[in-house]
Amino acid sequence: MMFTAPGFVHTSWQKTIWCGAAIIIYGLGMSYFGAWGLMIYNITPNTNERNNLITITKFFELFGTWLPSLVPILVTLLPKLDSRISMKSVYSGFAYFMLILAAFFAIFGFFNMRERVPLMSREEMNETSFIESIKNIFTNRPLFSIILAEFFNAFKSVGGSSESYFWLNNTGSLLNQTICGLFTGIPNYVMIPFAAKLVKKFGARATAIGAGLFGFFAYMGLFLIGYHPFGQTFQDNKIFNLAFVIFGLTICGLPNKVIGVANTILSAEALDWMEWKHGMRHEALVTTVQGYFGKLATSVTSWLSGMVLTWINYVPLTDSVGNAIPQTDPGMLKGIWAIFCILPALARGFYGVSFILYPIHGQLQQEMIVELADIRANRLHEQNKLNAPTDNAE
Repeated sequence: MMFTAPGFVHTSWQKTIWCGAAIIIYGLGMSYFGAWGLMIYNITPNTNERNNLITITKFFELFGTWLPSLVPILVTLLPKLDSRISMKSVYSGFAYFMLILAAFFAIFGFFNMRERVPLMSREEMNETSFIESIKNIFTNRPLFSIILAEFFNAFKSVGGSSESYFWLNNTGSLLNQTICGLFTGIPNYVMIPFAAKLVKKFGARATAIGAGLFGFFAYMGLFLIGYHPFGQTFQDNKIFNLAFVIFGLTICGLPNKVIGVANTILSAEALDWMEWKHGMRHEALVTTVQGYFGKLATSVTSWLSGMVLTWINYVPLTDSVGNAIPQTDPGMLKGIWAIFCILPALARGFYGVSFILYPIHGQLQQEMIVELADIRANRLHEQNKLNAPTDNAE
């Protein structure tokens, strides 16, 4: 609906109604999409299997983001190969293709995915009041360690919001951003399997702490070295300076997928903690609480993204026809570079440090795993007794 309007939509008000309806329906659908993501937490009671499955899903997510990146290439190439193909038809065709692909995998998943963690019965859930459930969530120390870490980690996007400003003003061309993107994403395919090995060896908590601190020191090191180590300005030995920046950002990005894997595993452990402490996992309420704090972080970072440019007194320059041209003021360029590096460094550092408060590790974690297995075995035994057929002879 958001890509294609029917033939009867002609006037402005009809288009407005169609767009409004499409956006509302899309929003409602996405609000329930979290339930699909929760399946991974309950697909197996074995923590090692679950960690491996989380790693596999994160690996294939890379292809999900890679596939749409082909659209700009197809939009440019196909109309040149065949004049009968328009840009509009390429966009619409790709939208239909993705719709069919998504529907196929959704139906496939519906008939093949099963929750293999024995959950509470509906009767047991009804015995637990909503207020008690909320109380259980707000006393969940592991969960709030994750929320605090995610809140700080969101500030990395402030540095990302200044990315275009850096490439245009500090390096002289936005094309450098495209060139950089060709290289910085490659290590992700290696780091996801490596993340699984780190979690298995050191645990998810230690892996998250290490990844956050690695990101802090990498970004701070890049900031201190600068973006033009091979000359007084970036244009001096431009190729070497660009190669260095790309290399530096690639190193800084190494923890990205490690954090993605470790954070999901930690969230699964937080649900295990609730089941262990209170008998219920509360997936839906936990996701809602995380979502609200995530929206709070997004609001703060959106405000901060605009304010940091004001704080460095950034003034955009344009040519006679209104096209953006690079700034040359040294102080402003230093300010953009600081935003580009220091804020992501702090975001990564505070993310890692937050997990010092995370209690699920060591002996406590082993005790929780053993006791949870007993709790689930007893629950299955009771459920089997209730579901067993009645002996007519008795």
